[in-house]
Amino acid sequence: MYQSRGLGMNYRNKPGVILAHSHNLGALDGHRGVRPRCCYRDHSISEGPIDLVAVVSSWNDGDIIGATVRNCFAQGCSRVLLLDNASQDDTVEQATGAGAEIGEIYQTDFYDDDLRIRKQNLLAKGMVEKSSLPVCWVLSLDADEFVHGDRSETVIQTLSRTKAEARMVGTYCVDLCPDSRDGYVPNTHPAKVMTKGIMRRTDSCPSWHWKHVAMKYSGGKFDISQTRGNHFPAAGWNNKNLTEDCGVHLPMLHAPFRNYERSLWRLRLLCGGEDRRSKFDDDVTGNAGAIRRLQMIELMYEKRYSEMEMTHNFFYGRSIAGAVPYPWRTYWPELVLQELR
Repeated sequence: MYQSRGLGMNYRNKPGVILAHSHNLGALDGHRGVRPRCCYRDHSISEGPIDLVAVVSSWNDGDIIGATVRNCFAQGCSRVLLLDNASQDDTVEQATGAGAEIGEIYQTDFYDDDLRIRKQNLLAKGMVEKSSLPVCWVLSLDADEFVHGDRSETVIQTLSRTKAEARMVGTYCVDLCPDSRDGYVPNTHPAKVMTKGIMRRTDSCPSWHWKHVAMKYSGGKFDISQTRGNHFPAAGWNNKNLTEDCGVHLPMLHAPFRNYERSLWRLRLLCGGEDRRSKFDDDVTGNAGAIRRLQMIELMYEKRYSEMEMTHNFFYGRSIAGAVPYPWRTYWPELVLQELR
């Protein structure tokens, strides 16, 4: 059995698992997963202007992608590239209308996160190499993830004051819970109408960050990359002592559930039937990913949280049932939701 560092679960050696690791979890060639360490000795602060860019991955996210792209610009991004898995709705139109550039639209018969991450890394590499500034930070996001700066800052303000040695900043994530079946206003910030959520953390680093979506590159050199889910980084053997600034973090508000009918339609397209699109990913995660979201959708909207089994929620190789939502302001009372223009 293989225990995935950063996801905290034991994977059975199913065909999908073997294939995922042969694909290097989406990391670029020559890179292997690394557990970052904290910058304890470095007290110097990065100096000079920085560039901030983003790659956003999507699949049938037309109801939220516009808000996600606008939030990236509100947080200081100079460019946002869209990586779309041949959406059947208006995702591409909504994203480009909000200012995103089309990085790539690609077609697959099933959901392949390793392929997605590989394509995401290649798009990020292109932006890093073309950046006009010596330091470029890259945000790697899903279409339903809204990242913010520490306390009342924007993301670019937080990254501008990180320790010079740090190559990444981690995120703590709150999965937002819908207050009603149809309360979400499409392409607005979901945290304005979803007031409660469930904190997600994992053992991918000493600070138990859920993901590491912000990575720093200098001199146009793309020497570290993302792996499955953007949870932990990968690098070559000569760059295995990667550090993160544990003195700051980027709050993430995640909205996998929006309006009920829309969410159910999308999850059925992804996880319905024997030949479901999610079969490969279900194989890799032990049925702990999107298919679990479909299984718990009724419990979520009926607010029967104590009966839910959260996605990617494993301890000692077993799934744990039950969750307690708290107002997300409990975790980040100073967080500012930027105006999305």
